[in-house]
Amino acid sequence: MKMKMKYLLSSCLFVTISSYFVSCGQRKTVFKTEQESSDKSISSSDSIAKTDQDPAKESDKKHSDVPIATPEIPDPPENPPRPRPKPRPTDHDVFKNLPKTEGQRKILCSRKKSDKLREFYCSKEAPKITSLEDIQKLLGIAFTNRNNPGKENNGEGGNPSFTLTGHSSSLVARFTTPINPRAIIFSPSNRARPNPNYVAMGFLRGEQLVEIVANDPRTGIASFFLLVFEQACNKAEKGCLPGDLLTPKIEKNWENVTIYEDEDLKNTIADCMQCHQPDGPGTKKVLRMQELLEPWSHFLVDDREGGQALIRDYFLAHDNTEDYAGIPGSHISSSDPEDLENLIIGNGFREDNNIFDTGNISNEVRASNPLQPGNNQQAGISATWLELYERAVRGDIIGIPYHDVKVSDQDKLEKMALEYRLVMTGQKPTHKLPDIRQTFKKDRNLGFRVKEGLSGKGIITQACRQCHNSRLDQTISRSRFNVDLLDTMSREEKETAILRLKLPPEDLKAMPPRRFRDLDERERNLAVRELQK
Repeated sequence: MKMKMKYLLSSCLFVTISSYFVSCGQRKTVFKTEQESSDKSISSSDSIAKTDQDPAKESDKKHSDVPIATPEIPDPPENPPRPRPKPRPTDHDVFKNLPKTEGQRKILCSRKKSDKLREFYCSKEAPKITSLEDIQKLLGIAFTNRNNPGKENNGEGGNPSFTLTGHSSSLVARFTTPINPRAIIFSPSNRARPNPNYVAMGFLRGEQLVEIVANDPRTGIASFFLLVFEQACNKAEKGCLPGDLLTPKIEKNWENVTIYEDEDLKNTIADCMQCHQPDGPGTKKVLRMQELLEPWSHFLVDDREGGQALIRDYFLAHDNTEDYAGIPGSHISSSDPEDLENLIIGNGFREDNNIFDTGNISNEVRASNPLQPGNNQQAGISATWLELYERAVRGDIIGIPYHDVKVSDQDKLEKMALEYRLVMTGQKPTHKLPDIRQTFKKDRNLGFRVKEGLSGKGIITQACRQCHNSRLDQTISRSRFNVDLLDTMSREEKETAILRLKLPPEDLKAMPPRRFRDLDERERNLAVRELQK
């Protein structure tokens, strides 16, 4: 019986699932399924029970000195390999399950539309696109003349028009700063006259994508595209580092280029229609420029005080020999938001913008702090801005830009600018470059946080209503969570939303997507309580 007891004590019965390890003393093993483990346990118990209950066999062995043999159980390896848990998809995986390269090209080109992008992309053979310069050439907006810089020459001499912005409310808002600006490159504006063949591109470093819009001259309807690419670093063990993404490296040597149209992305977090077709399917698609009128607060422009401050910040990190987004380094100070204003107005989009009154807002900010816009250590105050902001809090309009010209903490910005210069001058290896975009000052009004003091319902409204309302496409799964119908929403849909609110912020299914909003623990709890009603 001692031997039997020893056998019993040395055995462990486990109930587990296949993806978890469980230990018995210092040993670890893996079992296939709960049912299989349970069956083995029952079989082992039955065997022992039959031995104990068979007196005949016990009697036969009563006078035997031979011990009862017990089966040898081999020890598992000292350090059994642990299978890596399958990582949860993050917001970087938004395109992972969508068609790629040639398969997606066939889908896009099957649509009977006509625009500058389709002219080259839908030819018999796919064009070779391996850099930002390649796509600019194909769209007809490449910089072919590096001479004659100056704002008055923007869009002249065979070059496209362009402007740069140090702050944005777009898809890439979280990554746009004066030292990592968003470049907008577009067909020359034709002095506010219509251009039925216009095309425009948005790009900033750090994101492996390019935003493109191209107008169909036959219908006057614009199509919005995202060009997505990879780099060699995508296959590296550590993935892509800031040195790969935030330097000129990101503008060339592209791989696996895929172009998606707006309707391919309509049920993803990369959907652009909540901003560019805010009244829903069948309504007008619009070009947006919230800071449509001078002084164009967050745009780099050399003849406005705010724009001059942003240009100075840009050149803390970059010198005028470094091209950015295909724009010659010597032309950066020629950035001209008025050309973009002319494109917007000339093609009939003025009334479609919730216009950010930069003139009044800038004057009010400066009146509250005379050191603005150059010194933003003390944030400004603007009654005009607050009125517009309250509309965004209610979800009536898309999120608005910040009231001050500068969005960065100046100390952080100067530190990151120095880090960038050290890398670009070879004094520091590229792989040591930090994320130079992390320069934002701490202020809820930047647009990444909800207004302080909101109720649970208010939090859900400001954080979610822009993408979840009755005006947008009601045929996609996202429409089931409709903030306009929150009081009558099904319990099942509310429970799904609660689960997604509790996911890690980087999870692809997290609500709200961290690309657009951050909620702290208190705000998440208030939102959850509202949904539990």
